[in-house]
Amino acid sequence: EAVRMGKEDELPLISSVSSSHPRHKHGKREDLQAIRGIAIIAVLAFHLLPTVFPNGYLGVDMFFVLSGFLMSTILCKAALTSSTILDFFMRRFKRIIPLYALMLCSVTVATVMIFTISDMDNFITDVKWALAIASNWQIVLRKVDYWTKVFDYQVLLHAWSLGVELQYYLIVPFIVLFRTKFLGGLGRILLFVIIFVSEF
Repeated sequence: EAVRMGKEDELPLISSVSSSHPRHKHGKREDLQAIRGIAIIAVLAFHLLPTVFPNGYLGVDMFFVLSGFLMSTILCKAALTSSTILDFFMRRFKRIIPLYALMLCSVTVATVMIFTISDMDNFITDVKWALAIASNWQIVLRKVDYWTKVFDYQVLLHAWSLGVELQYYLIVPFIVLFRTKFLGGLGRILLFVIIFVSEF
């Protein structure tokens, strides 16, 4: 999570959101950087000492909120066309996919060297879902008890969050485009209510 959120708020359009927020000389929002730092510490603490920091997983939610805010701001400020949407996709994937592929390769090599043959079947299944960037759906469709597996040696369990992130990137431009093209003030309120209710 920390890697993929590393430069999201450096994109030029984000600078037009507000000039009242504290910034570094390079244009980064200091308040968002502070939240990001807290989230990183929380997630690391949860994975290293889950029984001591049982609520550290909320750092992932903080990353999701930050990412949603930054990406939505970029898209709402842009003139959305097929070319700008494609550029949005390319920026996101160029930033995420190379490191994600490196992580999968490294984990696979380490797993082959460490795991026993009996463990490999489950790992191969996990790799297939991870390659499809759909590890979150693996958890949902197989009704996997995530909170139990956190304490097991599921080396690709964390890939679910990146699946959520990339799937969000795939749909959010079209949500913003639909809102811009077809929804007036009342429609936008209705869309917000629908999204809010869907969280429950």
